[in-house]
This record gives sequence, structure tokens and C-alpha cells, in this order.
Amino acid sequence: MIANPNCTAAVLLMALAPLHREARAKRVVVATYQAVSGKGARAMEECRKQTKDVLEGRPAVPHVFPRPIAFNLIPQVDDFAPDGRTKEEIKVENETRKILEDPSIRVDATCVRVPVLRCHSEAVNVEFERPITPERARELWRSAPGVVSMDDPAAGVYPTPLDAEGRDEIFAGRCRRSLVFERGLAFWCVGDQLRKGPPSTPSRSSRRPSAPRARPMPPRAHAPAPDPKYRNPKYSYRWSRSVPPPPRRQVAP
Repeated sequence: MIANPNCTAAVLLMALAPLHREARAKRVVVATYQAVSGKGARAMEECRKQTKDVLEGRPAVPHVFPRPIAFNLIPQVDDFAPDGRTKEEIKVENETRKILEDPSIRVDATCVRVPVLRCHSEAVNVEFERPITPERARELWRSAPGVVSMDDPAAGVYPTPLDAEGRDEIFAGRCRRSLVFERGLAFWCVGDQLRKGPPSTPSRSSRRPSAPRARPMPPRAHAPAPDPKYRNPKYSYRWSRSVPPPPRRQVAP
């Protein structure tokens, strides 16, 4: 059995976890911009077809999504709950607390579907318990496994979905001080959810070295030996040393 994190939460937490260990996150406000591939191959084909239809002057007719996705944004990923949040937003909120092992973290997520084929992007604003600077955040990202710090806006360096497509790493950038939280940071992170999340986790797990097999139990002394009369020639039976084989049957002349 394999437990998979929600792919949107996985992208967020790969970038947030190093900062949380350093300064402990208290509040997280995140807006996600989720690729159509998160809904499957039919969703990707619908995005391509609608884009072509619109460019050629035909109306975009939705089938997979509730609204047209070509040249549009849909602020709905999964079904709505009675309180107005979507199931996807609830997953991100719950799994953030679970994976960081801190039930006191308050999370507010808004998940949006965007006309991008692959890679989820997220705009994150975090309040921390202890002070942390953007410079320190970049240092933590550079030393964190699976995270790439791509942060030099003056030189036009920041992550986009095209940078992350087909890559296992999560890319983080646009890190700056929060104007909302006194001890907070705002940043941007991008990851290929097909490489980091449920679609790929089972295949990764199958490639891990298997655990050593348990030592076989010794034969039971009270186990009766099989009758040679019913022995299957396809198999070879090993007799227990503690149980002698039954005597051969005497055939009458």
C-alpha cells in the first residue's frame, strides 16, 4: 500500500518544508494555478481542441471542464463543499498540516485551473513564528533535496511551467518580504505534478530496493509427510528430518 500526497500540496510543501523547519509556519495563504493535465488526458485534449477552435473562430464547447478552458481561467478544481471551498482546496489545507505534522497551521487555499498543459504553479504568502529573510530562504532551498532556487528577478530569472516540465525538482523563486505578515515571506513555486505526486509515486516506489525477505520458518515436527502415491512429479518435496517418510506399501503378489 502506497500513500500519495495531493500533487498540489506536494509542490507547495517541497518549497515550504525547509522554511517551516527553520522558522515554523503559522499561516499559509496560497493561490494555485493548476495545469489541465491534473484532470487527465481528455482534459489536455479538450484544451488543445478549444484553443484551435477559438483561434479559428469557432465557439469553445466544454465537456471535461465546467467552463471553457481555452484562453480562460476556472476558479474551480474538483467539486464544491457546502462551505464554498472545493475539495481540492480542502485537500491542500488538510495535507499541509498532516505532512508538516503541525495541526496548528492555518491554511487558506484558492485553486484555479489554467490553460497550461503541464506543471502547477503556486503563489504563496506565509507567516512564520520566527523571523526569516529572503536571503536565508534561498540558502535553505539551495541545500534542500529536490528543490531548485531560481530567484534573480532583476535578471529575469524565475520559474515558469516550461522550466519545470519533465523535471523531478520543485522550482522556487520571486521570494520577498511579505507586506501582509510582519514575520512573513511571499514566494512563487512551480513543479511538474506528473513527476511529483500520485501519477509518479507508485512507479518510483516500485523501483526502490525491496525489503529483505523474512527468513523461512523451519518445518514443523508434527507435520505429516505427504504420501508418495500422491506426489506431483512437477514438484520436489523436501522431507522434514524429524518426520521419517512413510513406509512403502506392500503389493500383494
